[in-house]
Amino acid sequence: MEGKLRRNFQGFTDDPSDILIGLGASAISSFPHLLAQNEKNSGRYRMIASQDQLVANRGMRRTADDRYRAAVIEQLLCQGSAQLGA
Repeated sequence: MEGKLRRNFQGFTDDPSDILIGLGASAISSFPHLLAQNEKNSGRYRMIASQDQLVANRGMRRTADDRYRAAVIEQLLCQGSAQLGA
C-alpha cells in the first residue's frame, strides 16, 4: 500500500477516487472542480429530496490554485514531503 494513502476532508483513506458523494442533511460532496453542501436543516432536506430535487444548496468551485494547494497538503500529510512547482 506504499504511496496509496490519501487524505480528504473526512480523514485518511486508500480509496483512489477523486469523487465523494455526501448523503444526508448537511453532507458535503467533493468533486475535482467543486464542493457542494446539502441543505443543513433535516426537515427541509427531506422535503426537497421527496420532491426529486437536488438537495445541495451551497457550492464552491475549486480553482487550479485550490487544487494545487490541496495536492501539496495531501502529499505533506500522507507522504511527509511534497513536490513544489512544475
